Order: sequence, then structure tokens, then C-alpha cells
Amino acid sequence: MLHRTVLKFALSVLVSGLLATGASAQTAKPRVLKVATGGVAPYADILKFALDHSDLKQQGVDVQVVQMTDFVQINPLTEQKQLDASFFQHFPYLDQSNHDHQTHLVPVVPVFTSVFGAFSKRYKSIKDLPDGSLIVFPNDPANSGRSLALFADYGLITLRPGAGIKATQADIASNPHRFKFREVDQLMLTRTLDDADLVAINAAYILQLGMSPSKDALITEKVDRFPSGLVARPDNKNDEAVQKLAKALTTPEVRQFMTQKFGDSVKPLF
Repeated sequence: MLHRTVLKFALSVLVSGLLATGASAQTAKPRVLKVATGGVAPYADILKFALDHSDLKQQGVDVQVVQMTDFVQINPLTEQKQLDASFFQHFPYLDQSNHDHQTHLVPVVPVFTSVFGAFSKRYKSIKDLPDGSLIVFPNDPANSGRSLALFADYGLITLRPGAGIKATQADIASNPHRFKFREVDQLMLTRTLDDADLVAINAAYILQLGMSPSKDALITEKVDRFPSGLVARPDNKNDEAVQKLAKALTTPEVRQFMTQKFGDSVKPLF
């Protein structure tokens, strides 16, 4: 009788323990992941779609999207651990930002590449661009070099050998058409379309105007060297929560969404 009573007590303790463990697992706090984005297409759209169509919350990951208009501050804040990750930049920009701000951020996964081109409200063909035209392009080093390389690819200028996508205006070897160049903050570029003859603009900003980089640009990059994707720190790149977000950003559903919404202006890299 005593043996049976002890056995019942032991079973009761075991069941209670299992129930408590299950309840604890169900009520465990999710891992909060603060992810910054610039709030512009296609980054914000892709991130929102990926989160809306994922089961990250069921997997214990609570992604808190931080919209920032001053995207220059995103990488320093990520380095300082005020943010966990970001989704707003191409990797050459990341490299330049690491250099400029002494940060050490790393790519987690490439997600897409977007068409980079030059646009004009005054001319329908690059051949119509007259001598002495005003050409505007981004002033940050990563995208200014990208712009100059684009102009060189179409013979508007020639660059010093080896300058490539890291070129500056000092690397312009010849400017036979006497073009005037002006560098402007990326956030202001679309406003210059009314005044400039030609403006080099990233897809993230031209899409906001309802324009298509692949259809409306006078010239576009011939070689794609600017993948965009999720960025984090070396110490959290391989964290389970970060990797789960990376997986959510690279599903067949996300690929289909990009293709349907942005056409050939945005190309998935997975």
C-alpha cells in the first residue's frame, strides 16, 4: 500500500513537472530583433512582405522594424547595439560606411540587386544630351563612383585606368563634351530632375516617383556589382533569430513578390 502511494506521488510530481515545463515553453518571451530600414522601396516593401508572410513570431522571433529617414545613422547605431540588423543598403555602400565610421558590420545574406540608371525629363535618348549639360549624381562615395563608372561605360567621360566603381571626379581623364557635374545627397536627387539634364538615381528613390528604372532610364549599368541584403554585426550574424529573418527574406514567396511588384527593376539573388 505504501509502495503504491509513493508511486502515485512520484507520477504526480512527474506530470506536474512536465506541465510546468510546457507552460514555461509556451510563455517564453520571444527574441526581439530591432531591424532598421530606410522606409523606401524596394527595401521597406520587401521587408514588410517577408514579415507578413512568415511564421517568425511562432518561431519565437519578434522583429521590430525601425523606420529611419537619416539612413547614415543606421550602421553606427547597429555597431553600438542599439539596432540588431538592417535592410537598406547595397554591400559596396556597407564597405564604404564601415571605412568612414570605423564600424565592422557584415553581410548576412544577399537578397536582391536593383537597376541603377540615369534619368532625364528633357531628353529621350542619351544621344540627345548636348555639350555642356548638367549631370547630377549621388554624393556618397559608393554611389558617386558607381555613377561615374556608369557614365564611362556609355562614353560620356573616360576614367583613369583602374578607377572603376571607386572613382571620384578627380579620376575623370577626359570630358570631351564639357559636361558639368554636381554631387547631391541621395535624398535630394529626385528634386533635381526638373533642373538637371541628366540625373543618376538608385532604384530605391526613382520607384517612389512611379517610374521604372528599367524602362525610363536613358542608360543603365551594364555590369551588376551591387547586391543588397540583410546586414548585422560579426557577433550576432549567426544568431538563430538573425538567421531565421535571413531565411524569411529569401523564400519563393518573397521572390515572386519582388518579380510581380518591381518587374525587371529588381532582381532576386536567391
